[in-house]
Amino acid sequence: MASSSGPTPIDAMERHEVYWLEDGNIVLALQDRTAFKVYRGHLARHSIVFSDMLALGPATGPSTSTTSPSRSYQADPTASEEVPKRDEQEYHEDTPVLRLSHDTPEDFAALLDVILQITPADPSFETLEGVLRISTKYLFDGVRAWAVQHMQARLPTTLHDLLADPTLEVYGDRTLAARVIALAREFSLPELIPLALYSIISFNFSDPPVPSSPLFSPQSSPTTTTFPAPPQPNPYLAALSTIH
Repeated sequence: MASSSGPTPIDAMERHEVYWLEDGNIVLALQDRTAFKVYRGHLARHSIVFSDMLALGPATGPSTSTTSPSRSYQADPTASEEVPKRDEQEYHEDTPVLRLSHDTPEDFAALLDVILQITPADPSFETLEGVLRISTKYLFDGVRAWAVQHMQARLPTTLHDLLADPTLEVYGDRTLAARVIALAREFSLPELIPLALYSIISFNFSDPPVPSSPLFSPQSSPTTTTFPAPPQPNPYLAALSTIH
């Protein structure tokens, strides 16, 4: 945590076990507790907000009003708060530092996993939720589309879907339906709301909760708070070697 005298120095923060690259050219300080050092080109290539932020530099903030006829969402206005003023730009060993105080290390690592294509084939609800949060805030449009596709493929949107495919019976977990509604409202996914609401009002709350939904394996339940240990060698480096 930051002290009353200022933010925590980068050297005093935990370095992310996968996303700290010695030759990276941007340091990201997540919630003043975990430091990432990655390649700014990866962020700028996939995010309109980061592209503007890194191109404009610390003199001005990125525009979060970027709109598109096909986009039903906009960047979070708080994204511009992360950009330091020119005379306040921080460096760590000559590498510029960007402090993302509102984003969790877990969410940002999940987003980078998607960009580098090292995400598990069956991502947990929590992982998808985190990816949606960061990709929507910073307009990582392709990454957001990936997360939405997974959500829509694994959650029923109509009663016909639910009856036609038993594997979509995911609302036996009472809390999951409520979480889906909150997620759908936050990230502009209205198609997920009707059946989730129907499921809630259909619950018999006098009955004990049923076992966890088939949507989640024991390793990826809604209450999971940690990612599986990353494979060795460093998957970030392995993924980079395939990019031409």
